[in-house]
Formats: sequence, C-alpha cells, structure tokens
Amino acid sequence: MARLAYLDSTRGIAAIMVVFSHLVGAIRWDMFHLQSFIPYFKPFYFGEGAVSYFFVLSGFVLTIPFHKKQIDTLFCIKFCLARIFRIYPLFIAILLLTFFYLHLFIPISDSNLLSEWIKGVISGISADTSWINLVHNFNLIRNTASQRLIPQDWTLSIELLISIFSILFFITSIFSAELMLILSYYGIKQIGLNSFVFPFVLGSYLYIRAPFFITFIKRFYLLKYFILILSLVFFYNKIIFSESLMITLNKLFIDLSSLGATGLLFIVVASNRLQKNLQKKPFVFIGEISYSIYLVHFIVIIALIGLATTGLNILFISLLILSLTIVISYITNKFVEKPFMKLSKKILGILETKFALTFKK
Repeated sequence: MARLAYLDSTRGIAAIMVVFSHLVGAIRWDMFHLQSFIPYFKPFYFGEGAVSYFFVLSGFVLTIPFHKKQIDTLFCIKFCLARIFRIYPLFIAILLLTFFYLHLFIPISDSNLLSEWIKGVISGISADTSWINLVHNFNLIRNTASQRLIPQDWTLSIELLISIFSILFFITSIFSAELMLILSYYGIKQIGLNSFVFPFVLGSYLYIRAPFFITFIKRFYLLKYFILILSLVFFYNKIIFSESLMITLNKLFIDLSSLGATGLLFIVVASNRLQKNLQKKPFVFIGEISYSIYLVHFIVIIALIGLATTGLNILFISLLILSLTIVISYITNKFVEKPFMKLSKKILGILETKFALTFKK
C-alpha cells in the first residue's frame, strides 16, 4: 500500500509537538523569567493530544488493507509481521544508542535549572544500565516505566499490542463499523479493555465512514467549520475545561482528546487544500522522519539539556536540541528505517510466494 504523504505530514507535526512537550517540561522556566510567557504556547506542545492523534492515525491507516485485500490466514500473519518490522528495527537502534550513551556519559540531573520531572526521568534511566536490563528492554511487551531506557517507548508497547489484537476489531468493521465502536466501548467500560483501543477504533471508524461524512458536509458549507472548532475544543480539553468537567467528560467519552484528534484527521481527509499544503517538501520531510523524531528526541534532550548550566541562552539550547534531533532522525531514517522497510517487503513477498506454493501442492 502506497503511503499517503499528507497523513505522514500530520504525524510529523504531532511528533514535533511531543518534542516541544518534553523540552518545555524539562526546564524550570521560572529560573529564566519565562514562566508567564511559556503557557501561551501550550497548544503547540500539548504532547498528550499528539499521542492520541498517533493512535487515531494508526487506526485509520491500518484499517485500509482490511478493506482492500482478502482477509485470510496469510494476510493476518503478514499484517502482524509488518507491524513488528515497522516498529522494532529503529527501536532497537535507538535503544542501543541510548544504552551506549549512558555508558559513556553521565547526564546532568542535579541542576536547579531542570524540572523535577526530567531529574526523575534521568535518574530512572541511569539507575540500571546493565546488559541484563538492556536485554529486558528489547522486549516491548514488558517493563515498568522505571526500567525503560527509552521513556516514551510505552506507546510502542501499546501500538504493537493493540494493532495486532485489534485485528478482531478491524475484521468486525468489515461487517459493521458501528458494531466495532459499540464493542470497543463496552469492552473498555465493562471488561477492562485497554483504553488506548478507543483511539485505534475511532481511526478505523473514520476510515470506513469518511466518504459518507465528506458527502454530508458538502451539503452544509459551514458544518466543516463547526466540526473543526468542536474538534479543537475536544482535542485541547485538558487546557480549556476545568479539571472536574474534564474528568467527568473523559469518564463518559473515554478520551476527549482522541475524539478531537479524530475530528482533526477528518478535516484533513476532507480538505484537498489542506492535503496539498501538507504535501509541501518541509512537511513531507518531517513526516518521513516522524518515527525517528519520536524515538530520538528524548536522548538528545537528556544529552544537551545540561548545557543550561553553562550560561548558554536557553532558547538557543532548545533550538540546538530540535536541530540535532532532526539531523539524527534523518540519518536513522535513511540508514535504519528505510533499509528495513525494504527488507520487510522482500521477506513478506517471499513468505507469500512460499505460502501460495504450499497450498498449490
């Protein structure tokens, strides 16, 4: 399946939001007299919403082959292997990079310029840099947060598990998209199913019903603007609503940010103008390296955030962190991601051929 560049671009924007979120969270801005200025930019570093968007987009994209190809045993095997090939090679590369960095250098974690959160994270990943812990970290289906050498890899664990086990939901969607929604909601509310299933299912539902929704909003010109505003309100609910209202609404709807992310993705899917803009080179570039950005940025922050103690301008340090993240991400995308994506296509092609020959016999 050919990748849709404009969708990758939106993933890239979300990845940059996560970088900003962690960067802002790592610094005590009051020490630089910027504490009253930074909150105005919260919409650009709302990392929680960005992660919800990742999951919604994954659900959307992963549903496509289920509605375009024959569903059989071979298809399900290839689907699971493709997810493993997509997630693991770069993860292992960044895991090794982080491991050896922590062996060669001691990150600064005792400065009063750094937040208590980043101090805790640095102490956590530095606490156990043994080879045994490295081996444990290779297994994404594991680990307490304190054992993780890549703090944000918890999302990969969820992505890997849910994208594989959601095969049942994806197959259900072929028969009834609404039934898929109902089953996921019931499973989360009554059975204790992981709540991150919800954004996956929302993305899947959007892919199935997008043609109908697009046709519908064309009849009502202003409706798309209403959907956009409502989606932004839901997406940023943790910024806009009071804590009590936010908790109440999220209990009812499981995750308002995921609903908002679904609406924003729909706006992209329904707008040719937006798609055209998102296919411009800078956005496409960030989109192509988005997975690398997501995995690389934390170790770059940990490595460079200590420069704040040298008297360098904190905004310059932030720009340096972002720039180095993009450079390393480009390198890992070119020499790790792309080669393994090509290799996975060859392996899956061989598997398909052998599977077909076996059944012919």
